[in-house]
Amino acid sequence: MTAMAVPHPKRLDQQQVLDLLALAERHIKADRLAAAAAHYRQVLSEPILDALPAARTEAQANFGALLLHAARIDPGGAEVHQQLEQAIELLGNARTGYQSGEGAGNAAVTSTNLALAYFERHRLAGDDADLMSAHVALDGAEAAATDDPETRDWIRSVRDILLEHVDRRRTPR
Repeated sequence: MTAMAVPHPKRLDQQQVLDLLALAERHIKADRLAAAAAHYRQVLSEPILDALPAARTEAQANFGALLLHAARIDPGGAEVHQQLEQAIELLGNARTGYQSGEGAGNAAVTSTNLALAYFERHRLAGDDADLMSAHVALDGAEAAATDDPETRDWIRSVRDILLEHVDRRRTPR
């Protein structure tokens, strides 16, 4: 009997990775989120990303934000915990990448999305450590924010949501 070799999956080259990232962004703009998610999963599984740290950071930030969005749309969904866990991991990695100068994205936006992901997980599981992590992520967002008034306003509004949540929990019922 002759053994057959299992074929190795075809790996993408740098240009194919960049093209796939561009396609994923077009899918997001067209509200085809499942297609975008599939492309981000594929890109993030590619070993070539070690040679493309900026692309890796962008893919992590965008896919993390997409997973956060999906979890917020359907907070009672069967996959919400997994989506938030993965979003937190990806957004945390992207934040580290941006802080290291990998990628042209916005560390303030990524840190704010990370804060929202922690807050959503806190709302689902009730772990106060997630609420504290959300505040710490917002501290990082404030430190990374440039003079863009829209980003600063968004960060402040997320901070207000976190503080309001804490105040509501302290109010006797």
